[in-house]
Amino acid sequence: MLVAVGAFCLFGAVARPLPQRLAFYGLGFGVFLGSYLLVFYGCSLAVSVLGIQQQGLAGGNFMLKLVYGFSQERMGQYSEQANQLIRQRMEQGMTRKEAQLAVLSQELRASLGSLVVLMEDKEQIFWLGNALTHPLVHLRESSPVLHTLALRGESFCSFSAFVLGMLGFFYSRRPGAAKHESLLPALLVFASFSAYLFIEVQARYSYGVQTALYILSAGGLEAVSLLWTQRGSGNQSLPAHIPRL
Repeated sequence: MLVAVGAFCLFGAVARPLPQRLAFYGLGFGVFLGSYLLVFYGCSLAVSVLGIQQQGLAGGNFMLKLVYGFSQERMGQYSEQANQLIRQRMEQGMTRKEAQLAVLSQELRASLGSLVVLMEDKEQIFWLGNALTHPLVHLRESSPVLHTLALRGESFCSFSAFVLGMLGFFYSRRPGAAKHESLLPALLVFASFSAYLFIEVQARYSYGVQTALYILSAGGLEAVSLLWTQRGSGNQSLPAHIPRL
């Protein structure tokens, strides 16, 4: 979120008139950053003081997220095998950080082709995976048909949102209609897309960025609707503001 908002403010600040926009977006980002840090560290302190977790909201072990993220065996998800390898090295005298770095280094020795396939699998899990698998596990035996329908319905919604979101982004950048404000949801999606190439990925992690994806999807629906209306009217010449698909 910070990277996306920072990029959004940077693109807005370098436009003309430069001094005014630089001051406006610079101040805006400063207020956003201050509010973000205040809320985050305030909640983190509360979690720590209440004894819920000593580290507060911080995970306290970011290196492990990288180890999971490059796990070939689990396609970038939580890996018990990686945990076992780390424990084995710690039993040999390594510190936890050294053991994690050793396992991560081992995963990174894979061929370039294997790493590319891993990234593809991770993005598919993140954007098109079934986050309802665990919450609906009780339906697997009691009502397998309903369980299957729920997962297929979620897959359809995820796939539709992703496709319409990509279409909506290009539609929002069409010549003569592109606005700076439309960049923010796209930057949020792109930042998440990039971050989860490297760290542990789970289908449920996409919930946080789906709001931005749905905003982009609205533009995709508008583009499809206008295209459908234009074709239904019998006029084969598309207006200039509608992209040719």
